[in-house]
Amino acid sequence: MSWKIFETGRRISRATMLPLCVAACMKPATTRGDARAARVMPTDLVPVTVRDGLTILHGAATDGGDVAIFRTWRDNGNAWSYHVFLVTEPRGTDGRGWRVVGADDGPDRKRPLRNHLTDTPHTGEDGTASIHFARGRIAGQPALLLIEARRQLGQEPANAPTPSVIDIYRLVSSEGVPGWTPDYFRFVTELRDPVRRCDADAALAAMLLPALPRDDAGARNGTGC
Repeated sequence: MSWKIFETGRRISRATMLPLCVAACMKPATTRGDARAARVMPTDLVPVTVRDGLTILHGAATDGGDVAIFRTWRDNGNAWSYHVFLVTEPRGTDGRGWRVVGADDGPDRKRPLRNHLTDTPHTGEDGTASIHFARGRIAGQPALLLIEARRQLGQEPANAPTPSVIDIYRLVSSEGVPGWTPDYFRFVTELRDPVRRCDADAALAAMLLPALPRDDAGARNGTGC
């Protein structure tokens, strides 16, 4: 069995991205490390389908090379199992080695760079955090995006309707910043969903990616409840 799959997706027009709601809920990057990040919403989004195993994104790296995303399942034996995502790119010109692509942990650059990513699908119908990737444009330039949706549970149970936050990151070069991987996903902006929902992917589908790739039963309707 082959573990390698290639990206698929359907292009999403600007008209489907709820521009009025997004504009009202957008929080741009403001930290020192994000000063060069475009303070506009991404456009022309094409979701990338990532399944368990290896997904190759041709031409997605900052130098035009490939990006490889490995996803696997961390089984806890209960409802709190989760996926682990490791993003890599070729190291060197011979293509024999690979290196990790890190990611900011939200807008605060004082937090350590993340070497891998995790989601929290819970039962699959009331996920509290989800990870997705997409191709798109920022300020007219092609970009590979990491999109992370997080429900703000507080003291609520996982199946209760809650607000959600969506963080958007763009793959960029670190330009030699000490401790940062050569390429990494830099925080760009944050969206806050004004509707209380029961699934992180339901919030993401409503706010940004209506053609969201799904491999579970979540987001059955507008709220996921």
